[in-house]
Amino acid sequence: MSATALGGQDKALSDYIVGRRGRYCLVEFKAGETAFRSEESKKLRVALCKTMSADRNALRRGKSAHFIAWGTTTHKTLTPGTEPMEVQGISLASYPGTICPLMGFPLPAPENRLYSDQFIEMFLESEQLGANAVRFEKYLTLLFELAGGCASTELKAIEGSIYLYLPPNTSHPPELHSVRFRGLEHLFELTRGRKPNREQSYERDLGDDFQRGGMTR
Repeated sequence: MSATALGGQDKALSDYIVGRRGRYCLVEFKAGETAFRSEESKKLRVALCKTMSADRNALRRGKSAHFIAWGTTTHKTLTPGTEPMEVQGISLASYPGTICPLMGFPLPAPENRLYSDQFIEMFLESEQLGANAVRFEKYLTLLFELAGGCASTELKAIEGSIYLYLPPNTSHPPELHSVRFRGLEHLFELTRGRKPNREQSYERDLGDDFQRGGMTR
């Protein structure tokens, strides 16, 4: 899988890109909910929300490909007979439904927010979250175009790492390797095991599945 910071490209894209088994998403990190308002000062994010409010396809791609994560604090009694302790955690939600309404764009808010372990399970195991390669590339293309860049050039410039686990066999013990990818196409090849099918036009709206998750414990 890949989970890597985007460095200087976070202005056009987001803080992190995550990918595994042909599914991909962007994650924007905030210290807490009070920091959501800082997105209003970003002209590119205002332009993105305006575009998604007018374009259903852009909204669908954003719902499946773009998330916001923030720090949370709860108080729990961790051991019997002790005072409740302050426990730090991370929650996630759809970026368009969480941020765009703060800017005055009437996009549907996510019905549920997820704890980080729920998000991880839905993304990595049950594969209910994330965009496929076709949808993810179209969404990144939109972000680069809104930033005034040449999308085809910018997509080739994305860099980061994937983490490759090799199970043990008769010739070697289990191994974990960090492999550098250069360009979105290379990321697709490394995380899918094959080149993406350019004839593929099907885009399942995995963002709708996110709405059916939730903070239920």
